[in-house]
Parts: sequence; structure tokens; C-alpha cells
Amino acid sequence: MEIKGISLKTIRNKIIYFIGVLLYKILLDIVFVYFISPNYFYYMNLTTDININKLIFSYIIVSVLLLIMPNQSNYISNIFLNVQFLVTLLPMLSLYAMSNRSTSFIVIVCLAHSLQCVIVWLAHQHYYQKTNIIIQKGKNWATLILLFFIGISVTYTLLKYGFVSLEAFNLTKVYSIRQDISYGFPFSYLLPWTFKIVCIFFMLIALEKRNYIGAIIASLFQIYFYLVYANKQTLFSWLLVLGCYWLVKKADLIKGMIYGLIALLLISGIVYKVLGNILILSYLVRRTLFVPATIKFAYFDFFSKNLKLHFADNSIGNLLQIASPYDLEAPKLIAGYLDVPNSYCNSGYWGDAFANFGYVGVILFSLVLIFIVLWLEKIVRNVSVLIYMPLLVSLFYNLNDSALLTWCLGGGGGLTVFILWLYGNCRRNKQKNEDANKKIQENCA
Repeated sequence: MEIKGISLKTIRNKIIYFIGVLLYKILLDIVFVYFISPNYFYYMNLTTDININKLIFSYIIVSVLLLIMPNQSNYISNIFLNVQFLVTLLPMLSLYAMSNRSTSFIVIVCLAHSLQCVIVWLAHQHYYQKTNIIIQKGKNWATLILLFFIGISVTYTLLKYGFVSLEAFNLTKVYSIRQDISYGFPFSYLLPWTFKIVCIFFMLIALEKRNYIGAIIASLFQIYFYLVYANKQTLFSWLLVLGCYWLVKKADLIKGMIYGLIALLLISGIVYKVLGNILILSYLVRRTLFVPATIKFAYFDFFSKNLKLHFADNSIGNLLQIASPYDLEAPKLIAGYLDVPNSYCNSGYWGDAFANFGYVGVILFSLVLIFIVLWLEKIVRNVSVLIYMPLLVSLFYNLNDSALLTWCLGGGGGLTVFILWLYGNCRRNKQKNEDANKKIQENCA
């Protein structure tokens, strides 16, 4: 049955999406006020200072954004917008109201997000052709590159650190383990690329081919790198990708993300109240959702009153010989500003954009990113959705803690685009993957 060309199923899904997001926002507010702030008020300004006007305004913003947010999991850009909305923007809106943060900054990031939504909607109204550049045996070249990264990274790690203990599974000890870890160029790029992108890519290829032994081997490499380098993101991204793989294959990715975040907030609160264990609240709620949000506001607070960077802190600034107005890098500046001088406060791309070019930077960087995402949709059409979608969800999540240029280079964004482009340049599997992707995406519609 349809109402003016809109099916009842579409209306029902939109209502479910609307209710799910509002429930998630309500739980964010409750968890922050009753659990996060009382336990971590001393850390990075996570204090409670409820402003009723801002609270009402935050729910008006959420309601307006929900009218333009896509809720179907059939496009990469839809997934990107929802990851950004759920993991980045809604925690910022919660802090905005519950900790009395800046209205001007929240308005500009909401405007940037809205522009991205409009551009995605316009792009999906027109069919755009796939890129015509074809690399012969692209899949083979992609596989060789991935094997090269794993071989170099495993050899380097074994020679320098050997086999390690299971101490890193105690999450409270990861910082002390990392104090003894160091690697210079080029391993400062090769190693993060390997455990952020390469091992996960191989695992997804193996799972898609039902090669479970290969998936286990790739997973063991990922766990080994975590035990050596004690980077929590290595472990959590592996778990996140596995969960997204299951959702893409069996359910709906966007609904699954909403339900999963709601469950995380409920379970973490219950575990803390009943068992007195704050570990889930600390690592999966405070660190994942609220710390990145408060750092973004700190970047705004500092750089709205002080000189902008104008790319002085990154490779573009080095190339153009732009001198920084500060003695310290921005993450160390903000760490001092937040009274955590021993930390390194990386910001998501919105915070970094403001630090470089103010309000104009937030809009400009958002536009650049959404066009990168739309280009991704063009180059993955010959790749199975079971491979590219879970990998990209993890990559989009990393933007919550990464500057845009850092994400493209050290964060593995550029490498992922290149490998997906190569891997998709295989005519033999074109029709097979297009048919499989269409069937999976129809289930999400």
C-alpha cells in the first residue's frame, strides 16, 4: 500500500528510525548526567551544567535533522552520515545542553552536517557513471600490496619486539605498555595502516568467500598487533567490523547501529549500578562518545580566542613552510587547555577544521569530505558490499578522533580508497558482485 507514492513500509521505517534516535539522545543525556559526569567531572571538563533552553534547542535540532537524515543502508554516503550523526553529532548535542557548551559551534557543525545531507540527496537523484579507468588484474595487484604490508609489519614487529604476553588484555595497562613502544618513518605509517586497514580487509575477503581459516589467521594477526602496540582501536575496530559484517549480511546496518548504541548505554549503566563496574562506561561510553565531543568544544573555545593554525601543524604547512604561531602542536595545546598535559588530544575533523580556518573551515572540510565519500560510491560497485561496508564503517568512525588530512594519510583513508579501487577493477566478478550487492541492499530498503 502507498500514500502519495510513499510505501507504508518506508513510513514505518522512518518512524522507527525517528523514535530510535530520540531514545538514544535521551539516554545519552541521562548517562552523562548520572554516570559520566559524577565520576569524571575532573577530567577534560566533563562537568554537569544543565541549560534548559539549550536542552530544548538540542531536541529541536535533532528533530529537524531527522527530517533530512537518510535511514536506508543502501548507500555508503547514507552510512557515513549516520555514523557521523550517531557517534559525533549527538554526543556533542548532549554536551551542549548538559554541560552548557557553545551555541555558535553547535550551530555551524549542524549546518555542515545538513549541507552534507542535502548534497547526498541531490547526488542520489541522478545516476552517475562509474569511473572508466581500468587496471588489468587490479584484484591481484591489491592482494600483493596487502600481503606486502602484512609481511613487512609482521617481520619488523617480530624482530623488534618478538612474541609478547597477554598483558594488553588488561585495558588498564595499555598506556604503560605504549610508553615502551616507538617506531619512526616509514613504520609510523606502515604499521597503523596494517592493523587499521590491511588485516581487517583480508579478514573480510576471507569471510565473504567463507574461508573461515583465512579469517581466523587475519584475526590472529590483528590480535598480535594489539598485544604488541596496545592500541585499543586495533582491538575495538576488529570487533566493530565483525559486528557490522553480521548486520550487513543478516539485518539492517543503520538500525543495528542505533539499537547497538542504545543497548551499550543501557547495559553499561546497569552493570555500573548493579555490579559497581565502571569499565564499560569508561572505555566504551566516556572515551568513545563524550571525550571526542568535549575535545571538539575545547578546540573551538581555544581557537575562537587565539590565532588560527592555517595548516601550520600538518604536512601541507610543512610543504608551504607555514610557521605555527605556537610552540606546541594543537593536540598538546588543547591537552594543556583541558588540564591533561600528558595527553595528546586529537580532534575530529570539525575541531581541526575550526582550528585551521574557523567557521569557514568547518563548512569547507565538510564539503570536501562528503565529495570523497560520494566518489567512494563510484569506485566500489564491483566490490562485495560485505567487504567494503564494514571496513568503511570503521574508517568513518575514526573521523571522530582524526583530522581530515591525518585520516586520509596516516589514518588509512587514502590507502583504503586506493585498495578498493584496485580490488574493484576486476571485470570477471563485476556482474556477480553487482547482483549480490543489489540483493543485500534490497533487504535494507
